[in-house]
Amino acid sequence: MNSDDLLASARRGASIPNDQNLFTDAELLAMADEAIQLDFLPMLTSLREEFFVKKENVSTVANQAEYDMPSRAIGSTLRDLKIIVGSGKKNLIYIQPEVSHEYTNSTTTSGEPIGFYLQGDQYVLLPTPASVYTLEISYGFRPSALIPLASSAVVATIGSGLITVTSLPSGIVTGVLVDCTSAKANYQNKGYDVAVTNVSGTTIYGTFPSTLTVGDYVCLAGFTPVIQLPVDLHPAVAQALQSRYLESVGDFDGLSISDKKLQQRMNSAKALLAPRVEGEPKVIVNNSGLLNRRGNKGYQRGVR
Repeated sequence: MNSDDLLASARRGASIPNDQNLFTDAELLAMADEAIQLDFLPMLTSLREEFFVKKENVSTVANQAEYDMPSRAIGSTLRDLKIIVGSGKKNLIYIQPEVSHEYTNSTTTSGEPIGFYLQGDQYVLLPTPASVYTLEISYGFRPSALIPLASSAVVATIGSGLITVTSLPSGIVTGVLVDCTSAKANYQNKGYDVAVTNVSGTTIYGTFPSTLTVGDYVCLAGFTPVIQLPVDLHPAVAQALQSRYLESVGDFDGLSISDKKLQQRMNSAKALLAPRVEGEPKVIVNNSGLLNRRGNKGYQRGVR
């Protein structure tokens, strides 16, 4: 469901006039964003079915221990952190900050990281990397904020280091960052924070993801014209928008009816969304347990 479809659905359900002056389309979409952030993300996260999980590799800097959390991580949290060594990977164990000093001593203040702890919006590697290492970081990627369909560009053709679009929104100019969003469910980002190096007519230059296809959307970074949730939840998002509108205009009788429909739609969607793998049971491995620590060649506690 794109943003225009969402607004049309909400208008039908809550009898929102097209010519009403109380809320602009942008304000109605902001209400939908609030519902997504406050209602739908916590619900999907609670299912623990790996929705929104993204992996990417980052490089460490020699003698630097502190690194910023991904700016778009849901809740500023990590799903997992690994270090790539040769052709293999090792889990970095989570270390409680109050015992972090036990993993370094006067002779081993730097080396190959074996663990990490959190400090504000950063993760801190222990010990401090002695040289450049590659980390594999996993986290939940926050859905982008909704914008009207006309504020996005639709990919028409794809070339080497450039794309042409059907029409160019005024905000996409040389030097800005853009996101590339799939036009197919579940409308996830194929690329994000892509630097626009030049714009000429309806041609945009930059290093675009190889997975980009004709029909996909290009928007300013952090925005999307489509709901970036499982499609089974889209009717519930429209219902949530209706509820927020009815509450804002003081129609509490209508709000009561809308909220009941919203709960029904969310419950129906939850029944479809979990479990995501029906044929196999989940196997839970305690990666920070004693046996796994002993088996991890990268694990070696510092001298107290």
